[in-house]
Formats: sequence, C-alpha cells, structure tokens
Amino acid sequence: MTIYNYRVMDHKGQYQEGTIEAEDIKSAANRLREQGLYVVKLDTNRRSLDLIDYFSSVKSIDLASLNQQLGVLVNAGIPLVSALEVVEKQTDNPKMQKAITSVKASLREGKTFYHSLKQHSNIFDSMMLNMVQAGELGGVLGNILFRLSEHYEREHEVKEKVKAAMTYPVLVLVMSVAAVIFMIIFILPVFAGMLGEMSNALPIPTKILISFSGILLNYWHLNLLILFSMSVSFILYSRSLTGRALVDKIRIGFPLLGDLHKKIIVARFCRTLGILLGAGVPILHALEVTSQTTDNSIFMQALTRCRDVVMDGKSMVKPLLDSGIFPYMVAHMAKVGEETGKLDVLLIQVGDYFQREVDRKMDNLSKLIEPAMIIIVGGLVGFLVLSMVLPMFTIISSF
Repeated sequence: MTIYNYRVMDHKGQYQEGTIEAEDIKSAANRLREQGLYVVKLDTNRRSLDLIDYFSSVKSIDLASLNQQLGVLVNAGIPLVSALEVVEKQTDNPKMQKAITSVKASLREGKTFYHSLKQHSNIFDSMMLNMVQAGELGGVLGNILFRLSEHYEREHEVKEKVKAAMTYPVLVLVMSVAAVIFMIIFILPVFAGMLGEMSNALPIPTKILISFSGILLNYWHLNLLILFSMSVSFILYSRSLTGRALVDKIRIGFPLLGDLHKKIIVARFCRTLGILLGAGVPILHALEVTSQTTDNSIFMQALTRCRDVVMDGKSMVKPLLDSGIFPYMVAHMAKVGEETGKLDVLLIQVGDYFQREVDRKMDNLSKLIEPAMIIIVGGLVGFLVLSMVLPMFTIISSF
C-alpha cells in the first residue's frame, strides 16, 4: 500500500487536499471518484512522507489530546468526520495529522472508525482499537474516548516522572565518566612521563591507573571493536525468547528499581483491564489486549496462563496468585470483583492505588539518587586524586 497526496474538487466547487492509501495510483483515483470528487492532482511524495515517519513520533500525550478533543466533539453531536477535521487543524504533530487525514478518507468510504484506525496500528495501539470498537458497538463512543484520554494522560505522567527521576543521575554519571576518561587519556600520560624514572616505586593505585590509561590509548581500536561486539551481542540476545525472559526477570528483580518497575506494570495492568471490561470488551479478549500492552515477558506469560484458565471457565484468581509476581491485593480484589460483578471498578481502584505507590516511590527514589551519585562521583575523583598525590609523597619522602 502506498500513500498518495491528492487535490480534489467536490460537487460544490470547493477544493480539498489530503492523503489516501491505495495499492496504486489508479486505485487511489477510482476511490476518490467513487466519493463524487473530481481529481485535480494525485501523486506521491515519498521523501517527505518518509521524513515524517522517521523524525516524528506519536506520544501518549498526543493520543490523550486526540481522544479528549474527539470525545468533546462527538458528545456534542458533531459528526465524526467533521470532528476529525477540527482536531486535524489543531494538531501540531505531522505524523498524527497524516494519520487523521487517512482516517477521514477511510470514513468517507463507509468504513467504521475502528477499521479506519486499524490501518495505522503503528500509531493507535490495541488498547485504543478495542476500546473504540466496543464504543461503536455500544453507541457510547464519546464516553469511551474520554476514558482513553484519561488512560493515555496517566501513561504520559508515569513516563515523565520516570524520565525526570533518571535524567539528573544519568547526566551526572555521563559527565563524570567523560571527565575521568579525559583525565586518563590526556592528563595522566603527561604525569606518567614525569614519573617514568621511578615507575617501579609507584604506588599500586597509580600503577593501575597508568596501565588502564595505556590500554585506552594503545588499543583504542580494539576497545571500540570489543564494545561494539558486546553491544550487538547483548541486543541480539535480549531479542531472543530466552534472552528477553532473562532481561525482564532481572528488571523486576533489581534492587529498588525492580520493585518500582513491577508496580508500574501492575498499575498499568489493573487500569487497562478495568477500562476494557468497563467498556464491554469480553474478558478473554481484554486479557489478550492487556498482555500485549505489557512490556515484560514474565508478566505476559502469567497473563497468558490466566487467559487459558478463564477460557476453561475457571476464576482468574488462582493463576494470579500462582504467578508469584502479582501482589496478593490484586488477586484478592479480583476475587471480590468476580463475586460482586464489579471487577472493572475494583481493578481501576487497585490500579489507582498502585499508581499512588509508584508516585511515592518515585519521590523517595529521587531523594536517594542525589547522595548515591555524590558517593559514586566522589569515589571516582578520590581515586584519581589519590593515584596522583601518592607518588608526590613518595618523591618527598625519598629526600
């Protein structure tokens, strides 16, 4: 399928511009004519479209804004195509604008909103697609769009908090390592040359530092090759089934950060499953969609086992407990929800609870990071200073 740019004139003599996706230019022209449009210009501009795809991305906040605006307009009784035209003009993201234009063209051809969005599954995830489908079938699309807006807004808040918590320590660590490497490569060799005559009498820390400096300088090409090979090997291994399972197991078992990562996944699971069930999506399909939105293979395997058990007509509580990764509170509330018929409401409440736990841990983590970084940077600088000062004491004591 290729995306074509078009300029057409409708029956009122007004010009319209946009994009359409078709197998070839002839099919694109026929589809436009079937809509009663006179084709003025039709071509493809692959370079500009590729640049948009590569250099722009659709974030959670973009999806939140899209669903919020559409929800308001749809509930106000404005036709979906007209609502999309309004949103398209207010969207600054070029990739989103291109997708909205394509969705409008698909709607004009008589397709449903769900099928129109499904053509852009790289932008609109399975969560949004299934919620929209449930909203169309139930006649509550506007309310569903509001729920989606809240969901993506919370996803954006979580990502921003993680980013804010990690930006400072990562920046400090990178700058510190860069400064240390600069001193080892450019300053230490000069210092070592001055101490060349007494190399045998140098302290052990100084010898270690000078040896490390020599390895970096004399074998830099080999070091780069080893670093590149290790990086590629790790990426390839982490993409395999066994490698991904091992990496994901380490991520949820890592001290401090592992518990935080686990709570983020649990909060997302509870919220997503609760929203899907509340929208009328069948539980089997909702569990499948929820597992797809989970970026940890350990949790995905647990949810797959849970889905298999539910498919046999049994409760989802036991597989949640047997997994060993879901907190007892989640399984307990799921049991209460199944007995009372309010599983969706209770899951959303549990998701909110764990989200508050995530916020609290984020605040505590940011307070712990600063002293930890001071200790690490102080240790690096202290070792460098000690390695350079100790030979001075050796020279002084020799007189």
